[in-house]
Amino acid sequence: GNWRVSEGGGSYTMKVSLAKSLNPAAVRTMNMVGVKNVAKLTHELGISEEIPNNLATALGTTDITIYEMVGAYSAFANYGNYIKPEMVWRIEDANSRVIKEVKTTPKEVMNEV
Repeated sequence: GNWRVSEGGGSYTMKVSLAKSLNPAAVRTMNMVGVKNVAKLTHELGISEEIPNNLATALGTTDITIYEMVGAYSAFANYGNYIKPEMVWRIEDANSRVIKEVKTTPKEVMNEV
C-alpha cells in the first residue's frame, strides 16, 4: 500500500519510500513489525551488529559496514535471497586453470506478500 508521509510529502509505496530513504515510513514499518523481528531479519541479511531495541534503529543509527550493507541490500534485487558478498569469486592461473572458486548458496530471507 501507500504511505502518507507528514510534512506534505504525499503518499508513497514502500519501494519509493526505501529508494528515497523516507524516515517516517521506516519508523512506521519497524513499529508495525516489531524491533525484535527487524533485528532477526537484519541478522539473516548478514548484519552482525547488535540491533538496539528501539525505533531509532530505523533511522540508521546502527554501525554497519559497507560490506554488510551490500549483502543486505542485494537481497532486495535478488528477490528476497541473501547471498554473502565475496570480494573475489574466482582465481585462475596464467593458463586459465581455476585455482579457487567461491560457490555461494542463496538463502531466502524475504518474500513478496
